Amino acid sequence: MITPMLTQLTYEGLLDEFLHVNNGSVELDASIMGVQQQEGKKIKVPLNSRSCFSLLDSLLVTVLLHSDKLFKEIRDLNFEVVGQVLRQKATSMKQDYTEMTTTNQSVSELKDFVKKLNSLPEITRHINLAQHLSTFTSKPSFLGRLDMEHTIVEAQSYDVCFEYIEEMIHKQEPLINVLRLLILFSITNSGLPKKNFDYLRREFLHSYGFEHMATLNNLEKAGLFKKQRPKAIGSLSNVLCNS
Repeated sequence: MITPMLTQLTYEGLLDEFLHVNNGSVELDASIMGVQQQEGKKIKVPLNSRSCFSLLDSLLVTVLLHSDKLFKEIRDLNFEVVGQVLRQKATSMKQDYTEMTTTNQSVSELKDFVKKLNSLPEITRHINLAQHLSTFTSKPSFLGRLDMEHTIVEAQSYDVCFEYIEEMIHKQEPLINVLRLLILFSITNSGLPKKNFDYLRREFLHSYGFEHMATLNNLEKAGLFKKQRPKAIGSLSNVLCNS
């Protein structure tokens, strides 16, 4: 259960983390995708299809056509690599255009260039999405959370991890982020000492409301957020020696 609690770092994973993928599309402000629309309006952007928009209740809704080859290529790549791939494709397209306008091209070469132009909407779409994602991934809070996840997984600096989660709770950071770190912290330590467990549980309920008591109880029943078992007094060898 450790992996599901960690922040996703692939392109598709980060889209889901911040924009919440739903039925193969994400919804965001139209201005982010360069669509001329009233400020504050949102559009649904397909992740695995070409764009086909229709106007409905002042929103642009995408009809999925299941043909975005670029997304299939980059969806599982680390986000840092995605930027490099998109930059290479955009540079290649620019070079091809320059050759088109400065040299004599055969009909066959023109045909190949036109085929490449068909991928331009996908490149533009994912450049816009990647640029928007970078506004989240460059934030100190995001980078700090990643560092803390690594620290917890490596079982280093228990007190530092405890204080970080405590501060998140007091700042009332997003509920799902706090729960994921609480679970990760508990699992990697085989539960928390009773004093720490009771304290974090109490502070969590004070910050987020006692309506979440059932959530914590369910996590405890599932063994995801729990107290450490008391250590047995003496070892088996001691027991045998005294028998």
